Amino acid sequence: MTKAHLGIWTRIIVAIIGILIFQYSIITSFLCVSFIMMSASLRLIRASHPGTFFHSVIGLFTGLTLGIIIYASSVLVIALILNDSSSGNFAHYFDSNIKRGMTFALFALLLIAFNMILCAINLFVQFHTENDLMENQFENKAIFMTGGTSGLGKVAALHALANGAHLILMARNIEKGEQLQQAFASAYPKSTGKLTLIKGNLSDLQSTVDVCTAVQELNVELDQIILNAGIMNFERKLSQNGIEETLQVNLLAPLLLIEKLHPLLNIAGNSKIIITASALHQGSINFNDIEFNENYSAFKVYRQSKLGTILLSRLLTDRFKDFGIYTQHPGVVKTELGRDAGWFSKFIFSLMGSSPKKGARTLIYLMESNTKDLSAGGYYAKKLFTTTTKQSYDMAMAEGLMEVCKKYLAPYLNENTTEVKQG
Repeated sequence: MTKAHLGIWTRIIVAIIGILIFQYSIITSFLCVSFIMMSASLRLIRASHPGTFFHSVIGLFTGLTLGIIIYASSVLVIALILNDSSSGNFAHYFDSNIKRGMTFALFALLLIAFNMILCAINLFVQFHTENDLMENQFENKAIFMTGGTSGLGKVAALHALANGAHLILMARNIEKGEQLQQAFASAYPKSTGKLTLIKGNLSDLQSTVDVCTAVQELNVELDQIILNAGIMNFERKLSQNGIEETLQVNLLAPLLLIEKLHPLLNIAGNSKIIITASALHQGSINFNDIEFNENYSAFKVYRQSKLGTILLSRLLTDRFKDFGIYTQHPGVVKTELGRDAGWFSKFIFSLMGSSPKKGARTLIYLMESNTKDLSAGGYYAKKLFTTTTKQSYDMAMAEGLMEVCKKYLAPYLNENTTEVKQG
């Protein structure tokens, strides 16, 4: 059961409690159950992620129907509880409440019907916009991406391809990249999108450099760089370069990609770099032991890498003025991020995680938005600019982290690439 379903049942229970508390006031109890069930039905829509406008309207009617059924059933149960065959309490309670409340019930139904009309219009516009308005938005646009073969990244990758993008995808597992190609060709046979696969591993800095070289040899101008790949190791592991792997994959390798590929961005267009961060970025940078050689904790290491992502994105925003740099939080999503976790952690991820389609919404929003409408260096969650922790605005910490990253990446930054500088 997901959080959404828990929310639905919470609303139903609250509605029943409202009836019991206000059993002698049909107005209060009816309004309570009706509007709470309407809220539950809308929550149900979000939980089930309907693919059509028709299913959404059905969800609204289902909520209203459940409200009426629960209300009528509750009145009947209370009447039975109060029933006294000698005094006729049953008939008195049931008849008086139903009859006296009819006028107010009709008024409430009118309010609910009006609310449903507004919701229906909103849903129609939403689905119409998602399906039609953005058609071929990425036509003739070149996008470099990591982390696009599974989870929310795959959803975003297919969205870009379906709308005409030339997607240049760095893939550690080339077979998954080919599966993405097959899924695209099958789902969108008429799309003009194009997928170029480049095999590479962020856990190997030389491999990362080789991927950049391959991209440069394509002779394309990039419109977007999307750095979505990330890991969370529940046991300490070293990369092929002998560096703590989470630090390298989540922070060092993305920074290396930015350094190597940013000259390819089309600065005359709506160019941007989007990096997947996380709401889990509390704390500070452990400069004394940045690789956590001692007291390793998967959450502390992951949290530090995502804090570093936000810090460096803000620092680089001050350096690069010709294109936008943004970070985004997809929420807790059912992805392969915790694939190395134990059974209990996997269970929690499965229980609390939302679908990849929902997780991709903010990323797709940033991909589609004009940089003029976005906040430079901004962190986005649920498609909204969002403030982050106090430490994530500490530019002194960001500069110190950049210096540390420079030392790691120095052997891979050649003379043709501007070395990472403070500020």
